[in-house]
Amino acid sequence: MEFAAVLTVLLAYGAVVTKTVDLARNLIDKNDSMPKATWNVAAFVIGVAYALGWQLDASVSILALVPALSEQADRLSGVAGQVLTGLLAGGAAGFLHEVFDALSGVASRAHSTP
Repeated sequence: MEFAAVLTVLLAYGAVVTKTVDLARNLIDKNDSMPKATWNVAAFVIGVAYALGWQLDASVSILALVPALSEQADRLSGVAGQVLTGLLAGGAAGFLHEVFDALSGVASRAHSTP
């Protein structure tokens, strides 16, 4: 149960990061001329910035789920845990971007079919 809760929080947080990166991309790179890696890095930077700003730290909960690492969980509390949480959300953002893009394509095809 705890794993599902942590995963749900990280995916929701990743969705916020995804949409923030999409907004920045739409505002800054309308012609899609910047390298794709720019937006991958942006997702990690935005994820870490949000985690630090909102003081989000899921690392202790994640490590507590692994018996061999549960005693080490307190080592990542604080800023280090927040940075790790932001990096995880930034990584999830790339995956979620592809999921949202696929869903958008399906919706577009459904609306254009006579």
